[in-house]
Amino acid sequence: RSAIRLNRDLHDAGVVTGCAAGRENIIYSAECPPDAAGIALQAIAETIHSPMLSKWEMNDIKEKYINAIDIPNFKRSTRLMLSEAIHAAAFGPYSPLGHPLYTPCHIDPESYAASWEKKISPKKMTLVGVGVSHEALLNFGDELFTDEKEGVPGMISSPFVGGENLVHLAGASNCCVALVLESSPAGKDAATLTLLKHLLGIRLSSSMPGTEVASSSYADAGFVALTAECSAANSAKTLESVAKVLAKLAAAAPTSEEIKSAVKSAQIDLLEKSHGSAFKTAHFLAGEIRSASPGELSKVTGKALQEACAKMVKSKIGLAGVGNMGHVPSLDKIKTML
Repeated sequence: RSAIRLNRDLHDAGVVTGCAAGRENIIYSAECPPDAAGIALQAIAETIHSPMLSKWEMNDIKEKYINAIDIPNFKRSTRLMLSEAIHAAAFGPYSPLGHPLYTPCHIDPESYAASWEKKISPKKMTLVGVGVSHEALLNFGDELFTDEKEGVPGMISSPFVGGENLVHLAGASNCCVALVLESSPAGKDAATLTLLKHLLGIRLSSSMPGTEVASSSYADAGFVALTAECSAANSAKTLESVAKVLAKLAAAAPTSEEIKSAVKSAQIDLLEKSHGSAFKTAHFLAGEIRSASPGELSKVTGKALQEACAKMVKSKIGLAGVGNMGHVPSLDKIKTML
């Protein structure tokens, strides 16, 4: 079915669809009445296994959305630019995880179809449902998503390499900088890393407003990034302060009160992500299927947090920045502070 026909059929059945894409996965989702679950999943299966792509439709998407909206928004957003710089510093700019997301699209329907066909495999899929029985979900999965093909390649590895990725913006007076630390792949040490992220966030925000801690976990790699926004002239002092926070935690375990605060912060964050509409919950479960549960967080010890931080500061490190980079110290100098 064409996109227009497919959308009309879904609208008639009361189905609202969505799609979110990241560096490592694509999430197709649908919210619908319980008796329309089969219709919704059939549409998703059709979109995955046999999409009807026309040249005019792809050109329309490229011109009206990617080139006219996505890329201009990226160039105006320091936050998005910093995220790209962090991934490039962590994994290298030419690896799958380090390659930029926001870039002009030149692919045509034939090339897309040929490339997509080679990547589809049930082994690379996760089926999640909210408000539908487990048995029904299994039946839908067996019927719609079990067509295994031979010769489907595995993912290309993107190991953490570390290094500098500084994007200088002419005329900028401020900058956003980040220290990027290697962490575990998705699902490994999830509770400890989740709690470590929130503990570092609490320590940073208490001493330096405007700082944040971000993290991402992928199939074979992950990172924790300590970010800060500051004036260009203050960038060296800011990075020194961030390094001191890391060095302090690597040298001594946090107090029980700090752990309790971090656990509460992490549990609230997980609950906020997983509650709300079924649509929102399904997106969360599909993307966070290997993350820590709220109950696991309270079992993490101070010693485990200290050891995890100490391991990070002794491993490969990345330095990312966007803005006026004239006063940003070198990565080698920052390493001496850790």
